[in-house]
Amino acid sequence: MTNPISGFGTTFKYAAGTVVGKLTSIGGFKLKADTIDVTNHQSTSGWKEFLAGLKDGGEVPLEGNFIQDDAGQLALMGHLGGAAQSFVVVFPDLSQWAFSAIVTGVEVGKGDIKDQLTFAATVKITGVPTFTGITDLSVVTFTVTAAAGGAAIADATVVFNGETKLTSAAGVATFSNVLYSTLSYGVTKTAYTGQAATVVVNGATEAVAVALVAS
Repeated sequence: MTNPISGFGTTFKYAAGTVVGKLTSIGGFKLKADTIDVTNHQSTSGWKEFLAGLKDGGEVPLEGNFIQDDAGQLALMGHLGGAAQSFVVVFPDLSQWAFSAIVTGVEVGKGDIKDQLTFAATVKITGVPTFTGITDLSVVTFTVTAAAGGAAIADATVVFNGETKLTSAAGVATFSNVLYSTLSYGVTKTAYTGQAATVVVNGATEAVAVALVAS
C-alpha cells in the first residue's frame, strides 16, 4: 500500500478483545536500541566506536474521554503496576502491533471548567513487539450445533475478535478480516450451556465447530 493512512479509527485493546473506549490519542511506537561505547586509545583517527546494545520497545501513552463504566478503561486501572498484559493496536487498514506491556500510569477525571473529564494511561512494553501487515488476514467461520443430534443452532450469540454476531439458520457465523493471532471466543444460546475457548488463526480461512449441550 503506497497511500497515506488516516489515524482516525485506530483502536487500542486487550488481546482477548476488550477495547479501551473513547480514546482520542494513541501514542506511536518509539522503538530504540542502546549502544555501548567501546572507544579506546587506538580508535581510528579519534572516531568513537560503539557496539549494539539492548533494544527497548518504549512506552505507549493513551488519552481520551473518561467513561466511568468503560470495560477497557476499568481494566487498565485494575492492572496498574501489576503483571504484564497482552495488548493490540489495530490501525484503520487492519495492520497491527501486538505486544505485552505493564500499565505504569493512569490519570482519571482531570476536570477543566470548559472541557470534559479526561482519561489517560501509559503502558510500558516488555519483550518483543510484533507488527503484522494487512496481508495476514483470515476469514473465520463458526458452525454451532447441538451436541445431542447435531442439529444447527440458529441465533446463537458468537463473540469473537471484538465483534458480536448471531448464527444463521444453518448455525453459521462468519468473521472477516481477522488478523493472524490466538484469539478468545464465546458462544451462548438460551437453554444451552455456553462455551468459551481460544482459536489459533494462522491461515486464510479457519473453521471452528462448536457443539452446545442443552442445559
